[in-house]
Amino acid sequence: MSITDTKTQYKTPSNFKSRGNLHAKYASQNWQLWLAQRIHMPAGSDVLDIGCGTGGFWRAAVDTYPESLSLTLLDSAEAMLDEAVKTVTSAGHYRAVRGVLANAMQLPFEGGRFDALCAMHMLYHLPDPVQALGEMRRVLRPGGCIAITTSGRDNLRALHALSAQVFGGAGVDPAAATFGPADAEALLADGFKDIKTEVLRDPYGVTDHRDVLHYLCSFPPASDASEDQLAQLEKLILEKMNASGGVFHLRTEAALITARA
Repeated sequence: MSITDTKTQYKTPSNFKSRGNLHAKYASQNWQLWLAQRIHMPAGSDVLDIGCGTGGFWRAAVDTYPESLSLTLLDSAEAMLDEAVKTVTSAGHYRAVRGVLANAMQLPFEGGRFDALCAMHMLYHLPDPVQALGEMRRVLRPGGCIAITTSGRDNLRALHALSAQVFGGAGVDPAAATFGPADAEALLADGFKDIKTEVLRDPYGVTDHRDVLHYLCSFPPASDASEDQLAQLEKLILEKMNASGGVFHLRTEAALITARA
């Protein structure tokens, strides 16, 4: 399974939540609130969230964004989409919330439909980000805002380097290697303006080795590993933590790239 295999990775929200658990437990800065403070959503905006995940961003942003927003949540995984709609609707904040089951490569909307669009940590899953961004540009009104997030190459480097000892590879975040901030900037330069990149870096001190193991097992290659490989990976994690007083020191690096159509 490759990082682009979203049908397997996100058939249920469990892998998504395993990844989120590491950040929820150890982050000193709330990524979702950090984003909400930087992605401007004017009152009354009609917003499309492509690859909406479980909808946690919109629930976290209720104290930042106006109630008059109308949200369209789009995902290709039905279970993920259902949870997102329930999560955002239960917040009881936004003017309208609807879910659309669709592929980001072929958006089922007329041109100029939306005032703003989010594509958070999802473009690296797609076989053709250029086509997807073309679709995003098409459905945005002139002057509409697009917000893309992705991982930087130094994101959780120590964790990925450890994984590489068992499975091989470059030892960097596969998402960043596939579609990092520089890739987003380069593609947005064709058809968008006012491109801006902001980066959040946050040190983590992980004290439970299982949080590292579960994170790595939420995507390839560890998600497809044999029992022997998993045992080897767990042993390396424990050795790393024991050598540093029971703490696995990590640093996240995530980028927000915004632009206007």
